[in-house]
Order: sequence, then C-alpha cells, then structure tokens
Amino acid sequence: MKSGENGLIGPGDNDYGRRENLTADLIALPQDKITCQVMGDLKSRADRGVKKYGTTLEGNNKDDFMNHAYEEALDLAQYLKKEMSIIPTIQKLIEQYPNNMELGAAIRNTYSK
Repeated sequence: MKSGENGLIGPGDNDYGRRENLTADLIALPQDKITCQVMGDLKSRADRGVKKYGTTLEGNNKDDFMNHAYEEALDLAQYLKKEMSIIPTIQKLIEQYPNNMELGAAIRNTYSK
C-alpha cells in the first residue's frame, strides 16, 4: 500500500507534516482510547505553546531543544521515582487494612493534601 492510499498522510508524501494538509477526514483515529487521549494532549499542548510563545514548535529555531528535552527527562525521572516510592506504602496499607472502607480512610489520611 502506497502512502495516502489508506487515507493517511505519511513520510512518502510531498506534503507530509504540513498542517494545512492534515484535515480531519485524512486522519484515521486509532481505536485505542489511551492513544486518542494522548493525541488530544499533544494537540492541547501544541495550542498552548502557540498561545504562550507566539510560534509553533516547527517555526521555532531559536531554542536549545536538546537541553530542554534533557531537563524534561530529568523532571520525568524525578516524578516517576516519587510515584514509585509510594507503592511500598500503599502495599503495606493494603495488607494492614483488608476492609476497603478502612483502607480508603488510611490512604486519604496518608496522602490527602
């Protein structure tokens, strides 16, 4: 199957990546709900970036994207480590409180803001 025959724009197309050619009827949405949610998040983030910086990512040639990506990866590692550190506490609470209502109260007492 050649690029475009399935209704999608792909790397083989001359207009690949041009926003004006990416219309709703050309993009086949995946059946996976999570993938659709991620696609929505990407769109929302791109829109927010244009509003905040006045340009698209494609049009921005001034920033140090490698450094930005590295810093974001470091932040991600910290967020993941924080969430991973909670798992043993949750597991202990599950063992300690077999009753769901008591477990819920213990979790709320431990992690509520």
